[in-house]
Amino acid sequence: MGTEDPCATLQGLIADYPNGFANHRGKGDNFATGTVYRATTELITGHCQIWNWGVGDSAYLCSVTNPDLQIARQRHESALNSVKACLGNNWQAQGDWRERGGDTDGYASRFYATDSDAMVSIETTVQLGGPGRHFTNFLYIGSADRAEPGGR
Repeated sequence: MGTEDPCATLQGLIADYPNGFANHRGKGDNFATGTVYRATTELITGHCQIWNWGVGDSAYLCSVTNPDLQIARQRHESALNSVKACLGNNWQAQGDWRERGGDTDGYASRFYATDSDAMVSIETTVQLGGPGRHFTNFLYIGSADRAEPGGR
């Protein structure tokens, strides 16, 4: 964790989602499709960014790569339990491990609340590029549309 009070930090980030996480942006790098900011508030130290595509479309994203699936699953479960405890009963969860060709290729635990436009997601993916497989855990706060594979 990159903060002394992860629950308060998570709640603050969710509250700032409608403002494009403006209160949590550091230096930004501009690209043709948007701006990627270094997050000044990091739930995972050294691994968080804010992506802004303009027109009110932003996402807060933290990621950590793991050497194997067992560690990725342990981190996923730990993050999932922490996020559930922080969000409370107002947020409903959906999620499942996904398989492709008999192998696990990822997991997504997504949280929705009727009183929030933000979706909070803990995801674990398997990346097959390069030598071997890489397992990455993600924490995402943003729109549900952007989080879908092939999303905007």
